Amino acid sequence: MTARKASELNYPLVTHVEPTHRGELPKIHSFASAQPDNIILTGIKKAEDSDDIVLRFYETSGKDMRTVIHITEILKGATETDLGENELSEIPVQGGAIEVATSKCEIKTVRIVHA
Repeated sequence: MTARKASELNYPLVTHVEPTHRGELPKIHSFASAQPDNIILTGIKKAEDSDDIVLRFYETSGKDMRTVIHITEILKGATETDLGENELSEIPVQGGAIEVATSKCEIKTVRIVHA
């Protein structure tokens, strides 16, 4: 929990004020979330070689665990990659979530293919 609070303090959200417009999303919307609390989701970006989305996260409490990433987009598939975005293994998609084995203090990179 301390690592999450420190990350929130040291890396505040960058906001952008958007003029009023019609849209499909609610006023409050989260693209992705990670559980449990000792998992810090540090990056969401477009893949270097495709329109896939890359998520990067790490474990902060020194425990091996199962990380669950919830995505609001419809997912076609997901793969674990190395830091250079080279595919390592396929991850099963269950509804709007993926589950990844995470070792203590490990940095993970996941590529998701959205519909």
